[in-house]
Amino acid sequence: MQDTETIQGRRIGSGEIAQIRELLEQNPQWSRWRVSQALAQSWQWYAASGQHKDMAARTLLLKLHERGLIKLPERRRTPVARRSDLGPDLFECVPPAPVQASLSSLRPLQIQVVGPKDGDYRRFESYLRQ
Repeated sequence: MQDTETIQGRRIGSGEIAQIRELLEQNPQWSRWRVSQALAQSWQWYAASGQHKDMAARTLLLKLHERGLIKLPERRRTPVARRSDLGPDLFECVPPAPVQASLSSLRPLQIQVVGPKDGDYRRFESYLRQ
């Protein structure tokens, strides 16, 4: 590793690596989740919402582990496999009839931004695939 490097938006150097190693050595019974919680608290690493960035800390720890700079405890749970394609929905099974109308009769039109946590996001992804 270089002298310092940015990982997960934080500058990480030999001092931070030593701190993480010490945390792991002093708490060998802790899970990866508990280590990431303690690290986020120790570094006062907060998101804009005011919550600790334990997920960012966990990702940082995993990257350091993969590079051989630290040794994380074994995983206690298998990560949940997330299916991106949950199969065809109604719009893929039955093609919708074409809209034949003047634009003025369809007003007011609206553009809506959807994110992964919105109910219509899966449908949006399906439309993009098509």
